[in-house]
Amino acid sequence: MLVRDGSDFGWPYAYYDHLMGARMTTPEYGGDGKKQTSEGKYDNPILAFPGHWAPNDLLFYTGEQFPEKYRHGAFIAFHGSWNRAPLPQMGFNVVFVPFEGEKPRDDYYEIFADGFKGRDILKNPDDARWRPVGLAEGPDGSLYLSDSQKGRIWRIVYSGNGGSMPEGNSSHRGEIPASDTALETAKLNWAGRTLYRQHCLACHQADGRGVAGMQPSLLGSKKLRGDASETIRLVLEGSGWVKNSDYENVMSVLDNL
Repeated sequence: MLVRDGSDFGWPYAYYDHLMGARMTTPEYGGDGKKQTSEGKYDNPILAFPGHWAPNDLLFYTGEQFPEKYRHGAFIAFHGSWNRAPLPQMGFNVVFVPFEGEKPRDDYYEIFADGFKGRDILKNPDDARWRPVGLAEGPDGSLYLSDSQKGRIWRIVYSGNGGSMPEGNSSHRGEIPASDTALETAKLNWAGRTLYRQHCLACHQADGRGVAGMQPSLLGSKKLRGDASETIRLVLEGSGWVKNSDYENVMSVLDNL
């Protein structure tokens, strides 16, 4: 949220649904999961994350040890969810959001540090190996991260082995593409990753492998490798191609894309 004098974010009368991209009326005040509030009545967040990730700390990086792209951006420690049933518990990571002035540079975030939960599927947060909880910046620009599960503290330093990055592209390391076509392809790929993180990651996981018995893996899917129009239909209208006997959850209809 970008909080200004007089800001009104609607709570407890409304909440922001990042999948719908809209302010929704809470059930306690007549909401049914579909009823939206009046347009412009409440302020919207400047960036939204999946529900029940449990953000615990936020730090704006002012050091100079990390590459330029990290300067004045925000690191956020997600402690991990505890009430996301029947979905598996998620979060348990640290993300980075690049800022430009007082707002995120783009509508995206990157997973900066992950793997803390220690297993692919986590049904109980107490089973997590570690749970990120606090962030601090050292005098030399190092990033310190604390854990609430076993009291561990990590010091994260930049090794200088990454090389330069294309603007706004956290997943491609190396030299900036030489041609305009290559650069546009990189931007297009990033747009796809952004949509996946916003609308798909919570169920199909960061690596696309899904969750056994709940959401199918997307890896090697013949449906997704076929006609592009069929892929678009699946995203906009839901699945219909996964046997209900194999997976408990039904794909959401993303009509706000």
